[in-house]
Amino acid sequence: MINEFLYGLSYPFKTMKLFFKNPKILLLSVVPLILNFLIYGTIFYLAVVYLHDHILLLSESVFGSGGAFHFIINYLLFIATFFVVLFVCYLLFVIAGGLLCAPFNEAISQRVEKIKSGSLISSSKGFLSDVFSSIKSEVLKLSLLFSITVPLFLLGLLPFVGFIFAGAATIFSMLYNTLDFIDYPLARRNTGLKQKIKLVLSNKPLSLGFGATAFLITFLPGINIVLRPMLVVAGTSLYFDRFSQTV
Repeated sequence: MINEFLYGLSYPFKTMKLFFKNPKILLLSVVPLILNFLIYGTIFYLAVVYLHDHILLLSESVFGSGGAFHFIINYLLFIATFFVVLFVCYLLFVIAGGLLCAPFNEAISQRVEKIKSGSLISSSKGFLSDVFSSIKSEVLKLSLLFSITVPLFLLGLLPFVGFIFAGAATIFSMLYNTLDFIDYPLARRNTGLKQKIKLVLSNKPLSLGFGATAFLITFLPGINIVLRPMLVVAGTSLYFDRFSQTV
Protein backbone atom coordinates (compact mmCIF):
# COMPACT_ATOMS: atom_id res chain seq x y z
CA MET A 1 0.00 0.00 0.00
CA ILE A 2 2.74 2.47 0.97
CA ASN A 3 4.83 1.43 -2.03
CA GLU A 4 1.90 2.12 -4.36
CA PHE A 5 1.35 5.53 -2.78
CA LEU A 6 5.04 6.45 -3.13
CA TYR A 7 5.09 5.12 -6.69
CA GLY A 8 2.16 7.36 -7.59
CA LEU A 9 3.65 10.30 -5.69
CA SER A 10 6.89 10.20 -7.67
CA TYR A 11 5.44 9.05 -11.00
CA PRO A 12 5.00 12.50 -12.62
CA PHE A 13 8.72 13.17 -12.15
CA LYS A 14 9.64 9.76 -13.56
CA THR A 15 7.99 10.73 -16.84
CA MET A 16 10.04 13.91 -17.25
CA LYS A 17 12.46 11.96 -19.44
CA LEU A 18 9.58 10.96 -21.72
CA PHE A 19 8.44 14.58 -21.80
CA PHE A 20 11.80 16.17 -22.62
CA LYS A 21 13.12 13.47 -24.98
CA ASN A 22 10.28 13.90 -27.47
CA PRO A 23 10.50 17.16 -29.43
CA LYS A 24 6.95 16.77 -30.77
CA ILE A 25 5.55 16.63 -27.23
CA LEU A 26 7.59 19.70 -26.27
CA LEU A 27 6.33 21.52 -29.36
CA LEU A 28 2.72 20.57 -28.63
CA SER A 29 3.19 21.89 -25.07
CA VAL A 30 4.10 25.43 -26.15
CA VAL A 31 0.55 26.60 -26.88
CA PRO A 32 -0.97 25.10 -23.68
CA LEU A 33 1.85 26.73 -21.69
CA ILE A 34 1.05 30.15 -23.18
CA LEU A 35 -2.69 29.64 -22.70
CA ASN A 36 -2.18 28.48 -19.11
CA PHE A 37 -0.07 31.57 -18.40
CA LEU A 38 -2.73 33.90 -19.79
CA ILE A 39 -5.59 32.05 -18.08
CA TYR A 40 -4.04 31.73 -14.65
CA GLY A 41 -2.42 35.17 -14.70
CA THR A 42 -5.74 36.83 -15.51
CA ILE A 43 -7.70 34.79 -12.96
CA PHE A 44 -5.13 35.35 -10.21
CA TYR A 45 -4.92 39.11 -10.79
CA LEU A 46 -8.69 39.63 -10.91
CA ALA A 47 -9.27 37.41 -7.86
CA VAL A 48 -6.63 39.20 -5.78
CA VAL A 49 -7.89 42.68 -6.70
CA TYR A 50 -11.57 41.83 -6.20
CA LEU A 51 -11.33 39.85 -2.98
CA HIS A 52 -8.65 42.02 -1.36
CA ASP A 53 -10.54 45.26 -2.00
CA HIS A 54 -13.82 43.86 -0.72
CA ILE A 55 -12.24 42.36 2.40
CA LEU A 56 -10.52 45.68 3.18
CA LEU A 57 -13.86 47.48 2.92
CA LEU A 58 -15.47 44.88 5.17
CA SER A 59 -12.62 45.19 7.68
CA GLU A 60 -12.90 48.98 7.83
CA SER A 61 -16.68 48.88 8.23
CA VAL A 62 -16.48 46.36 11.09
CA PHE A 63 -13.24 47.26 12.89
CA GLY A 64 -12.64 50.83 11.75
CA SER A 65 -9.41 52.14 10.23
CA GLY A 66 -6.03 52.95 11.73
CA GLY A 67 -4.24 51.58 14.77
CA ALA A 68 -2.29 48.43 15.54
CA PHE A 69 -5.42 46.29 15.93
CA HIS A 70 -6.64 47.24 12.47
CA PHE A 71 -3.19 46.46 11.05
CA ILE A 72 -3.19 42.98 12.64
CA ILE A 73 -6.73 42.26 11.42
CA ASN A 74 -5.82 43.34 7.89
CA TYR A 75 -2.70 41.18 7.97
CA LEU A 76 -4.67 38.11 9.07
CA LEU A 77 -7.37 38.82 6.51
CA PHE A 78 -4.72 39.17 3.80
CA ILE A 79 -3.33 35.71 4.63
CA ALA A 80 -6.83 34.22 4.65
CA THR A 81 -7.64 35.99 1.39
CA PHE A 82 -4.49 34.64 -0.23
CA PHE A 83 -5.50 31.04 0.48
CA VAL A 84 -9.06 31.70 -0.68
CA VAL A 85 -7.63 33.21 -3.87
CA LEU A 86 -5.45 30.13 -4.39
CA PHE A 87 -8.47 27.85 -4.05
CA VAL A 88 -10.65 29.98 -6.35
CA CYS A 89 -7.83 30.17 -8.89
CA TYR A 90 -7.33 26.41 -8.64
CA LEU A 91 -10.98 25.73 -9.48
CA LEU A 92 -11.17 28.29 -12.28
CA PHE A 93 -7.81 27.18 -13.67
CA VAL A 94 -8.97 23.55 -13.77
CA ILE A 95 -12.11 24.65 -15.62
CA ALA A 96 -10.67 27.13 -18.11
CA GLY A 97 -7.36 25.32 -18.58
CA GLY A 98 -9.06 21.97 -19.11
CA LEU A 99 -11.55 23.26 -21.68
CA LEU A 100 -9.41 25.73 -23.64
CA CYS A 101 -6.34 23.49 -23.73
CA ALA A 102 -8.31 20.31 -24.49
CA PRO A 103 -7.29 20.08 -28.20
CA PHE A 104 -3.60 20.47 -27.37
CA ASN A 105 -3.71 18.16 -24.35
CA GLU A 106 -5.49 15.57 -26.50
CA ALA A 107 -2.71 15.81 -29.10
CA ILE A 108 -0.05 15.41 -26.37
CA SER A 109 -1.87 12.40 -24.92
CA GLN A 110 -2.22 10.76 -28.33
CA ARG A 111 1.50 11.16 -28.90
CA VAL A 112 2.26 9.52 -25.54
CA GLU A 113 -0.14 6.66 -26.31
CA LYS A 114 1.71 5.92 -29.55
CA ILE A 115 5.00 5.82 -27.62
CA LYS A 116 3.67 3.65 -24.77
CA SER A 117 1.56 1.18 -26.74
CA GLY A 118 2.94 1.43 -30.27
CA SER A 119 -0.52 2.26 -31.63
CA LEU A 120 -3.40 4.66 -31.08
CA ILE A 121 -7.05 3.98 -30.35
CA SER A 122 -9.02 6.93 -31.66
CA SER A 123 -12.41 7.70 -33.09
CA SER A 124 -13.06 6.62 -36.67
CA LYS A 125 -14.11 10.22 -37.30
CA GLY A 126 -10.61 11.48 -36.55
CA PHE A 127 -8.86 13.94 -34.26
CA LEU A 128 -11.69 16.50 -34.04
CA SER A 129 -14.05 13.80 -32.80
CA ASP A 130 -11.49 12.84 -30.16
CA VAL A 131 -11.24 16.49 -29.10
CA PHE A 132 -15.03 16.69 -28.82
CA SER A 133 -15.05 13.53 -26.68
CA SER A 134 -12.32 15.05 -24.52
CA ILE A 135 -14.26 18.31 -24.01
CA LYS A 136 -17.46 16.39 -23.26
CA SER A 137 -15.57 14.35 -20.69
CA GLU A 138 -14.15 17.57 -19.18
CA VAL A 139 -17.65 18.98 -18.69
CA LEU A 140 -18.83 15.81 -16.93
CA LYS A 141 -15.76 15.77 -14.67
CA LEU A 142 -16.15 19.46 -13.83
CA SER A 143 -19.77 18.84 -12.84
CA LEU A 144 -18.50 16.17 -10.45
CA LEU A 145 -15.78 18.49 -9.14
CA PHE A 146 -18.15 21.36 -8.41
CA SER A 147 -20.91 19.23 -6.90
CA ILE A 148 -18.52 17.90 -4.25
CA THR A 149 -15.62 20.35 -3.81
CA VAL A 150 -17.60 23.59 -3.48
CA PRO A 151 -19.92 22.32 -0.68
CA LEU A 152 -16.93 20.82 1.14
CA PHE A 153 -15.01 24.10 0.81
CA LEU A 154 -17.93 26.11 2.21
CA LEU A 155 -18.33 23.66 5.09
CA GLY A 156 -14.59 23.97 5.64
CA LEU A 157 -15.13 27.60 6.64
CA LEU A 158 -17.12 26.53 9.70
CA PRO A 159 -15.32 27.07 13.03
CA PHE A 160 -13.97 24.09 14.99
CA VAL A 161 -15.14 21.37 12.54
CA GLY A 162 -14.15 23.08 9.30
CA PHE A 163 -10.78 21.34 9.12
CA ILE A 164 -12.55 17.97 8.74
CA PHE A 165 -14.38 19.12 5.61
CA ALA A 166 -11.25 20.88 4.32
CA GLY A 167 -9.35 17.61 4.68
CA ALA A 168 -12.12 15.73 2.86
CA ALA A 169 -12.02 18.32 0.05
CA THR A 170 -8.25 17.86 -0.27
CA ILE A 171 -8.51 14.06 -0.47
CA PHE A 172 -11.27 14.33 -3.06
CA SER A 173 -9.18 16.80 -5.07
CA MET A 174 -6.28 14.32 -5.09
CA LEU A 175 -8.49 11.55 -6.46
CA TYR A 176 -10.05 13.97 -8.94
CA ASN A 177 -6.66 14.99 -10.29
CA THR A 178 -5.79 11.36 -10.98
CA LEU A 179 -9.11 10.96 -12.79
CA ASP A 180 -8.49 14.19 -14.70
CA PHE A 181 -5.07 13.27 -16.06
CA ILE A 182 -5.64 9.59 -16.87
CA ASP A 183 -8.89 10.52 -18.59
CA TYR A 184 -7.52 11.35 -22.04
CA PRO A 185 -7.00 7.73 -23.17
CA LEU A 186 -10.19 6.73 -21.33
CA ALA A 187 -12.24 9.32 -23.24
CA ARG A 188 -10.87 7.96 -26.53
CA ARG A 189 -12.18 4.55 -25.47
CA ASN A 190 -15.63 6.00 -24.67
CA THR A 191 -15.35 4.91 -21.03
CA GLY A 192 -18.27 6.08 -18.89
CA LEU A 193 -17.77 8.36 -15.89
CA LYS A 194 -18.87 5.70 -13.39
CA GLN A 195 -16.35 3.24 -14.80
CA LYS A 196 -13.62 5.91 -14.67
CA ILE A 197 -14.36 6.59 -11.00
CA LYS A 198 -14.36 2.85 -10.29
CA LEU A 199 -10.99 2.58 -12.04
CA VAL A 200 -9.45 5.36 -9.93
CA LEU A 201 -10.80 3.82 -6.72
CA SER A 202 -9.55 0.35 -7.69
CA ASN A 203 -6.08 1.38 -6.49
CA LYS A 204 -6.61 4.13 -3.93
CA PRO A 205 -2.98 4.36 -2.68
CA LEU A 206 -1.67 4.79 -6.24
CA SER A 207 -4.41 7.28 -7.12
CA LEU A 208 -3.87 9.29 -3.93
CA GLY A 209 -0.11 9.38 -4.47
CA PHE A 210 -0.31 10.53 -8.08
CA GLY A 211 -3.20 12.85 -7.24
CA ALA A 212 -1.29 14.45 -4.36
CA THR A 213 1.55 15.49 -6.66
CA ALA A 214 -0.85 16.58 -9.41
CA PHE A 215 -2.94 18.58 -6.92
CA LEU A 216 0.12 20.34 -5.51
CA ILE A 217 1.38 21.19 -8.99
CA THR A 218 -1.98 22.55 -10.17
CA PHE A 219 -2.52 24.45 -6.89
CA LEU A 220 0.78 26.36 -6.75
CA PRO A 221 0.99 29.56 -8.84
CA GLY A 222 3.64 29.54 -11.56
CA ILE A 223 4.45 25.86 -11.18
CA ASN A 224 0.99 24.91 -12.45
CA ILE A 225 1.51 26.93 -15.63
CA VAL A 226 4.79 25.24 -16.55
CA LEU A 227 4.15 21.68 -15.41
CA ARG A 228 0.51 21.06 -16.39
CA PRO A 229 1.47 19.65 -19.84
CA MET A 230 3.85 17.28 -18.04
CA LEU A 231 0.90 16.01 -16.00
CA VAL A 232 -0.95 15.19 -19.23
CA VAL A 233 2.06 13.10 -20.26
CA ALA A 234 2.29 11.50 -16.81
CA GLY A 235 -1.43 10.72 -16.58
CA THR A 236 -1.53 9.07 -20.00
CA SER A 237 1.63 7.12 -19.25
CA LEU A 238 0.28 6.01 -15.85
CA TYR A 239 -2.87 4.72 -17.50
CA PHE A 240 -0.86 2.36 -19.72
CA ASP A 241 1.53 1.34 -16.95
CA ARG A 242 -1.04 0.58 -14.24
CA PHE A 243 -4.68 1.04 -15.23
CA SER A 244 -5.17 -0.18 -18.81
CA GLN A 245 -5.39 -3.86 -17.86
CA THR A 246 -8.33 -3.24 -15.52
CA VAL A 247 -10.57 -1.39 -18.00
